Amino acid sequence: MDVMSFGFFRAKKVQKQTSQKQSFDVAGRTLALTITENARAKRLTLRIQPGGRGLKVTVPPHISD
Repeated sequence: MDVMSFGFFRAKKVQKQTSQKQSFDVAGRTLALTITENARAKRLTLRIQPGGRGLKVTVPPHISD
């Protein structure tokens, strides 16, 4: 049996994501801050983790610190 190849079966491109971690004191609590650069992001997004355990910021590529 021959194996046929189809042009529409292609490997997906892997999106690069880089992360850095910091911590901040907020109202007497130390919260972990994770900054993630996502190639698909179009805007800055700030998320608070459930229970207020930490903060996560997603940024588009090439944004200044």
